Amino acid sequence: ADTDAVVASLVVEDVREFNSYFEVDILLETGRTHQIRAQLSHVGCPLVGETLYCRGALARSDGPTRLGLHAYSLRFAEGSPGAKECS
Repeated sequence: ADTDAVVASLVVEDVREFNSYFEVDILLETGRTHQIRAQLSHVGCPLVGETLYCRGALARSDGPTRLGLHAYSLRFAEGSPGAKECS
């Protein structure tokens, strides 16, 4: 067992298919570096344009080359370290 392991948790709330790609709504329960990219690739669902965590058969060369990771809403818990009001 890896004694340096840290918890990284996310919830996939909604999945929609568009032309052989999927759009998902994700709720991050923790905020680890590259968490979404790493976890989705690990379960066989890499992001569009993913090159760091996606290798071999899962890598797609037939689509966009930009990383397909976008936020439509950001919320921070009150009192979070470094949290500022966003507009």
